Amino acid sequence: MQSYKLKYHKNSLLLITMIGFPIVCATIMFAFLSNLPQSLPEWAMLIMVCSSLVLMVAFLFWMINTQLIVRCAVKVNDKGINLKIDQPSLFYKPKDFFAGWENVNHITEKFDGRNGSYYYQVSFKNPSFNANFNALNGGEEEAEKFYTELRYFQETYSLNKLPKQRKQEYSPNIWV
Repeated sequence: MQSYKLKYHKNSLLLITMIGFPIVCATIMFAFLSNLPQSLPEWAMLIMVCSSLVLMVAFLFWMINTQLIVRCAVKVNDKGINLKIDQPSLFYKPKDFFAGWENVNHITEKFDGRNGSYYYQVSFKNPSFNANFNALNGGEEEAEKFYTELRYFQETYSLNKLPKQRKQEYSPNIWV
């Protein structure tokens, strides 16, 4: 059994954070601004709004890159897949998760347009969640070995790939 060092994240948690965090920050900012005295100059209020927006964006990037996308060790063998998150973060506790191949719903290779590389999404049945695995910076060779081994087990255990979504053709008449 070989252990691979990869990056791990959950799409649902990433989406919730990218939507929820700015809403919470904007609510706090507007509550703070509504309690400021009316005699405050416009330039001071503008500086406060701009600085709070810059802080919000910087904190969101920090949170995504250090707390949501974390380092993990993944072991793959003929019994299943084992995921171990060593360092705690705001969203993930240090844990050791194992799932047998019967608990894996599907494995999908996806392209990440942000950094021009591929990552693998493994969908588990119980508990139901999707785990995304991609290479650490400078660890592309190790990640490629992991992907090759994962493809082998996908073919061995006949795990499904996500079905491709069919493109619907445009029809000007909705009654057709």
